[in-house]
Amino acid sequence: MSKYKFFMRNFTFFICLITSLVFVESEIHCREVPDNREGDVIRLSLLEAIEMALAKNRNLQSSAFSVKSQEVSLGAVESDFDIKISPMGEAGVSSSRGQDSSWSVGGEVSKRFTTGIKVGLSPSLGRGEEDFNAGLNLKVEVPLMRGWGEEKSLDPVYSSRYGVSEARYSYQLSQVNLVLETVQAVYDLAGSREEARIIGEQLVPLKEQLLVTEVKERAGVADRMDLYRSQLQIKGVQGNLSTVREQVKNGEDRLKRILALPMEKKLLIEVPIDYEEVEIDLDLFISTAFENRIEIRRKKEALAEQKRKNRLAEHNLQPDLRLKAGYDRLGYSDTFGDSFRFNEELWTVRLSSSTDLARSSEHAAYEQSRLAVRQEELSLEGLREQIVQEIRSRINGLQKAGEQIRINEGRVIDSTGKLRLADVKFRFGEANNFDLTQARSELQ
Repeated sequence: MSKYKFFMRNFTFFICLITSLVFVESEIHCREVPDNREGDVIRLSLLEAIEMALAKNRNLQSSAFSVKSQEVSLGAVESDFDIKISPMGEAGVSSSRGQDSSWSVGGEVSKRFTTGIKVGLSPSLGRGEEDFNAGLNLKVEVPLMRGWGEEKSLDPVYSSRYGVSEARYSYQLSQVNLVLETVQAVYDLAGSREEARIIGEQLVPLKEQLLVTEVKERAGVADRMDLYRSQLQIKGVQGNLSTVREQVKNGEDRLKRILALPMEKKLLIEVPIDYEEVEIDLDLFISTAFENRIEIRRKKEALAEQKRKNRLAEHNLQPDLRLKAGYDRLGYSDTFGDSFRFNEELWTVRLSSSTDLARSSEHAAYEQSRLAVRQEELSLEGLREQIVQEIRSRINGLQKAGEQIRINEGRVIDSTGKLRLADVKFRFGEANNFDLTQARSELQ
């Protein structure tokens, strides 16, 4: 099997993955991975290697923690709309009229609604320097213009949800990239091992050729140059073998790092190295990519989020006018029980505003948000064009690789015949080892 076939099989796998990238789940969970360990040797298939990478890769686990962190942040923001109970109390001593002590206890029960309305109820009980006091306060704050409605009130929640979505998309892309990296590393390692095997097998006939050349040189049939040529070719092949063996070692270490395996373990990966032609439908590939690519869905959500922020910026152009109302029931008495009669009441209603009349910063923020929406739209269009270009490039490369395989298969046949002919001529003394060396190099 030639190295081109390794490349072709690898490339076919890539093009299939690139056009359907929704094989990952958005949920984050641990996978059970088969443990095929035999002492210091770990045997895995390609699919088992992918499963192990998805379950144990440290960078992917770090990305999963980012998702969990964003989900915790979202829970904290959503809790702002829960009923809040805040107890409070204080005690002290005053020296204004002797050494009188005072204390107070109370609290607040409050609720913030998604419409923007805030309601709070605050009971209190205390002992002053001269009497007991009790109170019950109800307060309501209503935004009349800016701040009214769910889009404004829930802005922190929407932003946090978008942060969670972004973290999940990043996690899914990390999964996809990890699978591609694992496949690439597996086939690079398999290709290096196959190349090392092929080069190693060449040493046997080369050493036989050297022995024959030495015999011919002693018999006066061959000259010293033939002997040097054979020795140099052996040295060259040994040098190539040493380089490829180093590539094998580096490839093993790279794959172990991806799979989070100990470096001292020996790793054996069983991978299919055969190659099959794939039927290419450009329009189908492009439509599938537009439907499934994570980057497209991520960019669409970014555009939707930017449009939401644009609507929020337009809402903020309104004046900040608020209605605040309060109702208090108060009770004072020398005795503790009489303080609960609540013989006083107090109503308060007022309008408040702190809006800049020109609202220059709000207008600038609105214009910036409109520009940001247009930028996101252009970015989405550019991403679509980039994906189409990428698919075309991949398909062209795939077709070129297929043609190269067919060409090389023919070259292997021709080079094999040339090598056999050169070997026969060399053994019968009709040619020197130059033709033999050249034919063997061409076959390699």
